[in-house]
Amino acid sequence: MELTALELDFLRAAADLVRRQRELLPVVGEALGADPYHFWMVERFTPPRSWWGRLVARLRTGRPESGRSKDGQWAWYFHGFECDVAHVSDGRFVRIDFGPTSQHLTLSGWGVLQYVMCTKDPWPTFDTLARFLASEEPPWSSLSGDHAKMSRIRNRLTELKLLVAADPELCETVDRYKRVDAALGGSVIDVPSELAPPGPLDVHVCGRLVLAKSAEDLLEGAAQRNSVFAAASRSDDRR
Repeated sequence: MELTALELDFLRAAADLVRRQRELLPVVGEALGADPYHFWMVERFTPPRSWWGRLVARLRTGRPESGRSKDGQWAWYFHGFECDVAHVSDGRFVRIDFGPTSQHLTLSGWGVLQYVMCTKDPWPTFDTLARFLASEEPPWSSLSGDHAKMSRIRNRLTELKLLVAADPELCETVDRYKRVDAALGGSVIDVPSELAPPGPLDVHVCGRLVLAKSAEDLLEGAAQRNSVFAAASRSDDRR
């Protein structure tokens, strides 16, 4: 499987973004006082069935949709089916795309684009990719990337099945029971109750992207080859 240097860098950036999501989700949770995924993707849409559940729900309605980490270094903001997390002083930016119950953390091409444009030391940087994707001159922000350029790379990686749907089986079910409602002017998903997924928003986010196993293997192989090349270069330098 042949990838261009830009495509491989985009895949590397996606993998690194996943690592940053996993690091920052607990930071948001600590400040929020709740699991961010459950708070944003489940709790708000699940009606309490008991008096205790209703009491807890009322107490939790005061939870903010934005705030800062306990150390004040990170600002976070929930919106859509996502949570944006930005470093207050240096501008590093991570979009946490929430997925279905089966895969809480997912990716979007836009999220990878934002990460590439804003990442900086001590995190890895992707300078060549950032320059290619930039829609303006530096300094760059989370809105400095070219969506069309990003889409071409993302689409290529999905065609190669290196980026895949978070829950393919649920996507097939959604496609089977999706219909156009002329009165509403859009699509309606009528999944039978016996096939309904556990999460109230699962049908809306099951198609979000994750790294395929083949992508992880490809990146691991590339990293090993780079290590061998670096070791050989050091050996040549000592001669």
